[in-house]
Amino acid sequence: MAYNFPQTPSLPPLTLFQSQSQAPLTASLVTLPWTGKKSAGNPLEKIRVIAQDIKLYDIKPQNLTSDCHVVIRKDGIVDVIRAHKMVDIFDHYHDLGIRIQKIELSGGTRNPRLQSSEV
Repeated sequence: MAYNFPQTPSLPPLTLFQSQSQAPLTASLVTLPWTGKKSAGNPLEKIRVIAQDIKLYDIKPQNLTSDCHVVIRKDGIVDVIRAHKMVDIFDHYHDLGIRIQKIELSGGTRNPRLQSSEV
């Protein structure tokens, strides 16, 4: 007796960005429906961009939370990203087509539940 599996719906094709200029790292302000407040980025996103294209010596660990990471791209640009896991950062940059040289912990000392990061 053969079982007939139901037809799966066809998914739309993936759209990739042709250049890095078409793929912004930061999100615009989003209104949270349950609070009515504006937030920088989607609350369901796994990462938050704290700073882009900064100098490595401008980063002060005492102003960052303990879940901040320093991302060094292949072209030498340094970003500060807040995320719980490095793999989430890698996935975000890989989806945008940006090559990464290194991801490091920032050494931040602030508690992420109580304070926010500043650069």
